[in-house]
Amino acid sequence: MLRSRHLPVDPSCLLCNSDFEPPIHLFGSCFLARQVWYSSNLQVDSQKIVGRNFIEWWLSLVRPWSNLGNKDEIIRVAIFLLWQIWKARNAKVFSNVQACPLVTAQTAHHLALEFSVVVAEQAVHNSPSSSVSSSPTSIGQWVLPPFPLFKLNVD
Repeated sequence: MLRSRHLPVDPSCLLCNSDFEPPIHLFGSCFLARQVWYSSNLQVDSQKIVGRNFIEWWLSLVRPWSNLGNKDEIIRVAIFLLWQIWKARNAKVFSNVQACPLVTAQTAHHLALEFSVVVAEQAVHNSPSSSVSSSPTSIGQWVLPPFPLFKLNVD
Protein backbone atom coordinates (compact mmCIF):
# COMPACT_ATOMS: atom_id res chain seq x y z
CA MET A 1 0.00 0.00 0.00
CA LEU A 2 2.78 2.43 0.84
CA ARG A 3 4.52 1.66 -2.46
CA SER A 4 1.31 2.55 -4.32
CA ARG A 5 1.58 5.99 -2.66
CA HIS A 6 5.18 6.28 -3.89
CA LEU A 7 6.68 6.10 -0.41
CA PRO A 8 10.07 4.38 -0.15
CA VAL A 9 9.59 0.90 1.29
CA ASP A 10 12.06 -1.96 1.45
CA PRO A 11 10.22 -4.86 -0.25
CA SER A 12 12.35 -7.56 1.38
CA CYS A 13 11.34 -9.62 4.38
CA LEU A 14 13.57 -8.75 7.32
CA LEU A 15 12.34 -11.80 9.24
CA CYS A 16 13.80 -14.36 6.82
CA ASN A 17 15.79 -12.25 4.33
CA SER A 18 13.51 -13.13 1.42
CA ASP A 19 13.68 -10.72 -1.51
CA PHE A 20 9.97 -9.97 -1.47
CA GLU A 21 7.38 -9.64 1.30
CA PRO A 22 3.81 -9.77 -0.01
CA PRO A 23 1.12 -10.49 2.63
CA ILE A 24 0.96 -14.20 1.77
CA HIS A 25 4.69 -14.49 2.42
CA LEU A 26 4.60 -12.48 5.64
CA PHE A 27 1.65 -14.35 7.15
CA GLY A 28 2.21 -17.80 5.68
CA SER A 29 5.45 -18.77 4.00
CA CYS A 30 7.96 -16.68 5.94
CA PHE A 31 10.09 -18.84 8.21
CA LEU A 32 8.86 -17.05 11.35
CA ALA A 33 5.21 -17.26 10.29
CA ARG A 34 5.51 -21.00 9.55
CA GLN A 35 6.98 -21.57 13.01
CA VAL A 36 4.29 -19.46 14.70
CA TRP A 37 1.44 -21.25 12.92
CA TYR A 38 2.83 -24.70 13.64
CA SER A 39 3.74 -23.99 17.28
CA SER A 40 0.24 -22.64 17.93
CA ASN A 41 -2.55 -24.89 19.19
CA LEU A 42 -3.90 -24.90 15.62
CA GLN A 43 -0.71 -26.61 14.33
CA VAL A 44 -1.21 -25.30 10.80
CA ASP A 45 1.33 -26.14 8.12
CA SER A 46 1.04 -22.71 6.53
CA GLN A 47 3.08 -23.75 3.48
CA LYS A 48 0.14 -25.93 2.44
CA ILE A 49 -2.25 -22.96 2.46
CA VAL A 50 -2.61 -21.66 -1.09
CA GLY A 51 -4.00 -18.54 -2.72
CA ARG A 52 -3.11 -16.02 -5.39
CA ASN A 53 -3.83 -13.15 -2.99
CA PHE A 54 -4.41 -12.72 0.72
CA ILE A 55 -8.21 -13.19 0.53
CA GLU A 56 -7.84 -16.52 -1.29
CA TRP A 57 -5.12 -17.54 1.17
CA TRP A 58 -7.35 -16.66 4.13
CA LEU A 59 -10.31 -18.59 2.69
CA SER A 60 -8.06 -21.59 2.09
CA LEU A 61 -6.86 -21.36 5.70
CA VAL A 62 -10.34 -21.21 7.31
CA ARG A 63 -12.20 -23.57 4.94
CA PRO A 64 -11.31 -26.75 6.91
CA TRP A 65 -12.81 -25.21 10.05
CA SER A 66 -16.10 -24.07 8.48
CA ASN A 67 -18.18 -26.99 9.80
CA LEU A 68 -16.67 -27.21 13.26
CA GLY A 69 -18.74 -26.25 16.27
CA ASN A 70 -15.92 -24.12 17.66
CA LYS A 71 -15.02 -22.45 14.34
CA ASP A 72 -15.49 -18.96 15.80
CA GLU A 73 -12.93 -19.67 18.52
CA ILE A 74 -10.48 -21.18 16.01
CA ILE A 75 -10.84 -18.25 13.63
CA ARG A 76 -10.42 -15.84 16.53
CA VAL A 77 -7.10 -17.52 17.37
CA ALA A 78 -6.08 -17.38 13.68
CA ILE A 79 -6.80 -13.64 13.58
CA PHE A 80 -4.77 -13.03 16.71
CA LEU A 81 -1.94 -15.11 15.21
CA LEU A 82 -1.98 -12.85 12.15
CA TRP A 83 -1.86 -9.79 14.39
CA GLN A 84 1.04 -11.14 16.45
CA ILE A 85 2.98 -12.08 13.29
CA TRP A 86 2.45 -8.50 12.09
CA LYS A 87 3.66 -7.15 15.45
CA ALA A 88 6.72 -9.45 15.31
CA ARG A 89 7.50 -8.13 11.84
CA ASN A 90 7.19 -4.54 13.04
CA ALA A 91 9.37 -5.24 16.10
CA LYS A 92 12.10 -6.47 13.73
CA VAL A 93 11.68 -3.62 11.22
CA PHE A 94 11.47 -0.74 13.70
CA SER A 95 13.41 -1.99 16.75
CA ASN A 96 15.56 -4.82 15.35
CA VAL A 97 14.02 -7.22 17.87
CA GLN A 98 13.78 -10.85 16.75
CA ALA A 99 10.57 -12.52 17.97
CA CYS A 100 10.41 -16.01 19.42
CA PRO A 101 7.81 -18.04 17.44
CA LEU A 102 6.56 -19.93 20.51
CA VAL A 103 6.12 -16.73 22.55
CA THR A 104 4.39 -15.10 19.58
CA ALA A 105 1.93 -18.02 19.32
CA GLN A 106 1.34 -18.12 23.08
CA THR A 107 0.68 -14.38 23.15
CA ALA A 108 -1.87 -14.75 20.35
CA HIS A 109 -3.66 -17.54 22.22
CA HIS A 110 -3.65 -15.54 25.45
CA LEU A 111 -5.09 -12.46 23.73
CA ALA A 112 -7.73 -14.53 21.92
CA LEU A 113 -8.81 -16.07 25.22
CA GLU A 114 -8.87 -12.67 26.90
CA PHE A 115 -10.99 -11.31 24.05
CA SER A 116 -13.39 -14.26 24.38
CA VAL A 117 -13.85 -13.54 28.08
CA VAL A 118 -14.63 -9.88 27.39
CA VAL A 119 -17.11 -10.79 24.65
CA ALA A 120 -18.83 -13.30 26.97
CA GLU A 121 -19.01 -10.71 29.77
CA GLN A 122 -20.53 -8.17 27.40
CA ALA A 123 -23.09 -10.72 26.21
CA VAL A 124 -24.18 -11.31 29.82
CA HIS A 125 -24.16 -7.57 30.52
CA ASN A 126 -26.28 -6.81 27.43
CA SER A 127 -28.71 -9.71 27.86
CA PRO A 128 -32.45 -8.91 28.01
CA SER A 129 -32.43 -9.66 31.74
CA SER A 130 -29.75 -7.02 32.32
CA SER A 131 -30.84 -3.72 33.82
CA VAL A 132 -28.56 -1.83 31.44
CA SER A 133 -30.07 -0.81 28.13
CA SER A 134 -28.71 -2.72 25.14
CA SER A 135 -30.29 -0.54 22.48
CA PRO A 136 -28.00 0.62 19.69
CA THR A 137 -26.59 4.11 19.77
CA SER A 138 -27.55 6.78 17.30
CA ILE A 139 -24.62 5.82 15.06
CA GLY A 140 -25.73 2.20 14.85
CA GLN A 141 -24.55 -1.09 16.22
CA TRP A 142 -21.64 -3.13 14.92
CA VAL A 143 -22.66 -6.33 13.14
CA LEU A 144 -20.44 -9.39 13.00
CA PRO A 145 -19.47 -10.17 9.38
CA PRO A 146 -20.64 -13.56 8.08
CA PHE A 147 -18.24 -16.51 8.09
CA PRO A 148 -15.45 -16.64 6.86
CA LEU A 149 -14.99 -12.88 6.73
CA PHE A 150 -13.53 -10.76 9.50
CA LYS A 151 -13.25 -7.05 10.07
CA LEU A 152 -9.79 -5.56 10.41
CA ASN A 153 -9.31 -1.92 11.38
CA VAL A 154 -6.01 -0.36 10.38
CA ASP A 155 -4.68 3.13 10.74
